[in-house]
Amino acid sequence: MRIEHIALFCKDLERMRELFIEHFSAVNNELYHNPRTQLKTYILSFPGKGARLEIMQHPDTINADPSKPNIGFIHLSFAVGSPEAVDEFQFPACY
Repeated sequence: MRIEHIALFCKDLERMRELFIEHFSAVNNELYHNPRTQLKTYILSFPGKGARLEIMQHPDTINADPSKPNIGFIHLSFAVGSPEAVDEFQFPACY
């Protein structure tokens, strides 16, 4: 098992993408835009073989209050090898 990606909601998607490209040598995929929900995302990859970063923007995040849970860390994604491994995996209760 490995960390596949970590996701962050941000206010300025393009500015955040540029920051990771300039300072961390990130490479992004093509912009994903869901016209129904207005969600926009980029997946950023970094030199070497490590976890990727998903940066996301939704209309609710553009004017978001940083003290609310609608901006910043959103989720952590794990890769376990195959769809069958996902079905078989039992994450231990740790909360």
